[in-house]
Amino acid sequence: LPATVAQQVDRMDRIVQHQLGRAMASGAARFVPRLALAPVAQRIRDSLAKVYAGKGLQIQVDCPADLAWRLDEGDAFELLGNLMDNAAKWSRGAVQVRLWLEGGTSGGTLRLRVDDDGPGFTGDTAAILQLHVRADEKVPGHGVGLAVVNELVVSHGGTLALGRGDAGGGRVDVTLPGA
Repeated sequence: LPATVAQQVDRMDRIVQHQLGRAMASGAARFVPRLALAPVAQRIRDSLAKVYAGKGLQIQVDCPADLAWRLDEGDAFELLGNLMDNAAKWSRGAVQVRLWLEGGTSGGTLRLRVDDDGPGFTGDTAAILQLHVRADEKVPGHGVGLAVVNELVVSHGGTLALGRGDAGGGRVDVTLPGA
């Protein structure tokens, strides 16, 4: 128990430090170099495959190898990590992650979609995006992930929408405008 508590406190501290750093650097996204997103998504996929090995989870990542976006690496891991982890938690066994560009590479829009085959979002989806609001207390978590993702997306001038995916489970759509 002490090790678990220490691990969770460390994780929360890293999240707070990252968010404070991001707040101090707000508006500087246009000066951030382009980040290749496929390696970030694949690294998270590989980590989650280990964490959820008992579920026999299949995580499919569809992201062009050359897709790069002006996004801080910490923000990319925060965004993709939280969304993919939530999908893996709720999934019965399949998670699909897709990243693509709309409207060309300069001035275009980055699109991110994460689908799972779990029970999907129920009730007030707007409330789920608030800090410490949980969709279900039966699945471990703190109710912070989607709220952090939503704040991150908003800080980049984007939108986040929760819905039902083709597999019947949850779907999260993120749209980030070009800098």
